[in-house]
Amino acid sequence: MAFSPKTRAAMEHPDIKEVADLIRQADELREKIDERIHHVLTADDMPANRVAALAAVTDRDRSSLYEARDRVADRLAKHTAALRIAVARLDPEALSKFDAHWTESMAQARDEFSLLPGRHFIDHWWAWVAIHRRPERAARFRDCEQIVATSEDRAARRAASAELGRILADAEADAA
Repeated sequence: MAFSPKTRAAMEHPDIKEVADLIRQADELREKIDERIHHVLTADDMPANRVAALAAVTDRDRSSLYEARDRVADRLAKHTAALRIAVARLDPEALSKFDAHWTESMAQARDEFSLLPGRHFIDHWWAWVAIHRRPERAARFRDCEQIVATSEDRAARRAASAELGRILADAEADAA
């Protein structure tokens, strides 16, 4: 994928690299926490009440870690290079769609002498990241899309469509 020199320079900016490194470190720490939880919960000699207490503490720590990671990601919200990093981290398979959409948007912007395609691109992927940062939200979003696309029941399609709107509004409110 070929990026403009300005975009490549932005992706190499020390602040972007620092935040990407912080996100990577947070993900590594989360994996270590999950390994420790698994180790503790599968230990045969651990009393049940201690296991429950440790599980509660680690759940709280894990959720605060996710919140911290989200706060870092929020700092990057509407920058193309930062969105690319977020998309790559959340779903590497979506990166090809991101790159193709970027190429189409820039071509359209050049053809129309307009900034709107770029703004639409940023807004679209910003919402995508906001939805996919929370796996349960992303799963429900995909379920609703499937219902809208395939259901024969008009009421089910309308309900799923309304829920898609609520999910988008909630995701954008969380990311704002």
